[in-house]
Amino acid sequence: MADILQFRSASGALRSVKDLPFIDSAHGYDFGERAWVKIQQSDALYGDAMPWPKTHDKLRLRPGEVSAWIGPNRDGKSLLMGYLAAHWALQETPILMCSLEMDVGLQLKRISRQLLCVEIPQRDAFDMLLARLLHLNFLDFVGHKAPHEMLRIVADAGTRFRHVFVDNLTLIVPPGRNTDESSAVFVRGLVEVARDTGCHIHLVGHVRKPEEDRFLNRYDWRGTGACPDMVHNVVILQANEKKRRAVDRGDFCRAAEPDVFMTIDKQRNGEYHGRMGFWWRAAALQLVEYGADEARRFDPHDFSMWER
Repeated sequence: MADILQFRSASGALRSVKDLPFIDSAHGYDFGERAWVKIQQSDALYGDAMPWPKTHDKLRLRPGEVSAWIGPNRDGKSLLMGYLAAHWALQETPILMCSLEMDVGLQLKRISRQLLCVEIPQRDAFDMLLARLLHLNFLDFVGHKAPHEMLRIVADAGTRFRHVFVDNLTLIVPPGRNTDESSAVFVRGLVEVARDTGCHIHLVGHVRKPEEDRFLNRYDWRGTGACPDMVHNVVILQANEKKRRAVDRGDFCRAAEPDVFMTIDKQRNGEYHGRMGFWWRAAALQLVEYGADEARRFDPHDFSMWER
């Protein structure tokens, strides 16, 4: 058995030299030190925070994890991904955006609108924004990518970027007979890449057609239930359909309610699971924390608002 298993004694002495994981007591090797680091980190506060202060003690995007961002079409998943990517890039965090459904020019147009809060900015303001987005990188490709090709891209990117965004799963594993199995294999590959490289991978996915006025959960993710089980975090973005329908009728009785709900349905390395409301600022394509809040405008001379 010593020739097959690799393990250390309680004293930490190497007992064999095979390519298998170490087996040791809780007291041995460096397990205690690794645990102490985790204790000091505080799970809720370890990792990169999103732009909204009310989320800071609830969800962090940690190195070595995969987050699935799911929800119905047109509820703002891709807009949110672009805003998060730009937010972290302004903090000088290396970011790679892999949008397989949107040209880079259109992505930057939307990010410009989100940060400058105008649909058509002045050229000098746009150029100053681009200068500050030095750490925001793009995969210049639109269309279908086979799972093995996308995994190769992400694996290479994971060694150079802190966050890698993949939008979206349908353009990698299109609907078909083997969708469930192919999706599970691809997602497992992403989990392994995140573990091996230490980057955080964000995967956008779609959901089955939801029942009216029901809050979604992670098992509404279109495809096999294995995918939400494998990823570290599942975040659901879902519009307040009751409010949307009321506004469409000219009824503003629900005006004080959030426009969008963000549900943290799974967070493997954090304690919070719950739902938060946000309000859209349509002119800026931006979510804000509270109903009275204005969109945050990029100021090239103010570094404080984009600090970690």
